[in-house]
Amino acid sequence: MKNKTFLLGFLAVGVTYWLTHLWGLLSLPVFADEAIYIRWAQLIIDDWRQYLFFPLNDGKTPLFMWLLVPFQFIFSNQLYAARFVSVSIGFFQVLAVGILLRKLNASRGASLFGALLVTILPFWFFHHRMALTESLLGLTLTISLIGVVQTVMADPSERDTYLSSSEAKGLLLLVLGFFSALLTKIPAVLVIPALFIPVFYLVNPEKNTKKLIIRKAIIIALGIIGSFLFFATQSIHPAFSQLFSRGGDFLYSSAEVINGRFFDNVLRVPRYFSFFYWYLSVPVLILLLIGLFTKSVQKSVHIFFWSGVLYCLPIIIMGKVVHPRYFFPAVLFFTVAAAFSFQGIIAQLEAVRVRFMVKFSLVLLFAVLLSSIAIHSLSFILPSATSPGEIPFVTEDAYQYLEGWSAGYGTAELVAVLKEKTKNTRVAVATEGSFGSLPDGILLYQHGLDVKNVYVEGVGFPSTQFPDFFVERAKDFDEVWYVANEDRVSLFVAEFPELYRFCRPHAAPCLVVWNVTDQITP
Repeated sequence: MKNKTFLLGFLAVGVTYWLTHLWGLLSLPVFADEAIYIRWAQLIIDDWRQYLFFPLNDGKTPLFMWLLVPFQFIFSNQLYAARFVSVSIGFFQVLAVGILLRKLNASRGASLFGALLVTILPFWFFHHRMALTESLLGLTLTISLIGVVQTVMADPSERDTYLSSSEAKGLLLLVLGFFSALLTKIPAVLVIPALFIPVFYLVNPEKNTKKLIIRKAIIIALGIIGSFLFFATQSIHPAFSQLFSRGGDFLYSSAEVINGRFFDNVLRVPRYFSFFYWYLSVPVLILLLIGLFTKSVQKSVHIFFWSGVLYCLPIIIMGKVVHPRYFFPAVLFFTVAAAFSFQGIIAQLEAVRVRFMVKFSLVLLFAVLLSSIAIHSLSFILPSATSPGEIPFVTEDAYQYLEGWSAGYGTAELVAVLKEKTKNTRVAVATEGSFGSLPDGILLYQHGLDVKNVYVEGVGFPSTQFPDFFVERAKDFDEVWYVANEDRVSLFVAEFPELYRFCRPHAAPCLVVWNVTDQITP
């Protein structure tokens, strides 16, 4: 009966996941990084020999882009296809967290609660609806962690050779997961210290010696080394050296940190904490705090809470440009810790021997805490599906996804206008930038279509004049348009007719289309 209830509970969580994540999946316009990843996937479709490892040129690893490729054939809307990949990854994340908790001997209720948190918490919910690498990084690191737990908790008495069958399975999962994580995003390396923490806490000191603890640590180290060896096979590609070329764009060097940048970053810690305060929610943070002092689950909560903190430390110390999504993998550890906290509180409430009204009050307070998690999550889920401009992002994300140049407001509308216009008219389009929101945000919708009447080209930023190569080709078209964000225009456009204006929420700058035909073909 317990197994049946558990399975029905997981089924309910799964249904909730798909309903909430597919609802209004396209409500938020394409984000700059999404546009880049989708375009890379489309280039792979066009010529995989040339573009299979193209992301290396921009310091990115290609696994997520490879996963996007088949779905570009399944769905007609390219953005929907890409986001569906992340939604699917997120569903496997729900299952993986449930599996991880069960392997950690968490209760069925804790496993269901952990799966539910992955379904509704804003940090998880948002990234599982965006075609970004974070979703896949979270899943691959979870698989790595399952491998570590399987290895550490394997019964040493089963071993009759170098590895027991359980340890061998754990090692295989670790290598598969961590290699895939590296192939998804290089910051996966930040999780390495956290992968060793279970060795010291999950091994029972009453039954196992220091020698066994060292042995388990060596197995994990070998798994990590094996993952790096598999990853190193990419070095045969000429672009491999570019993989680490952009680190300086996002991280301070060790010399800069030593010379004082570290202290500047310390001042930002309250801001970084606010990301978790808002996207994990205050009730979950309270749950974590209670779990740290709940004796029955204290060890497990401490393991995963400090593992999450350990992942964040290098970002806090060396981060030059830090967005909330950079902390996303730490949410895995905090979610597992919160699930154990839930288990501990339930156990305490069941065991407490006090007057009925006192116990009723404690249960009511706990119910209010859980309800607050749901209410806070709904404040993100509902606007995400219906009115994205009202999503309560933190300031940094509001700029990225709603207000700034990286927010793709107007791109889908412009593509629809172009599609209608170019039925009888040839149009050349110059855009601000050279990749990202523009022009990739427009080009991704053109893939696989008849585009003989349209030519889209990014002319850089800031653009003070149209490059010669664009002018020469645009002369063969009936009309020439210039597309740019009104706050980033360096060209003198006051004399050009304004064709369209697509504005962003919060009175942010608009995406504007000008007719510059007279400038190109006088």
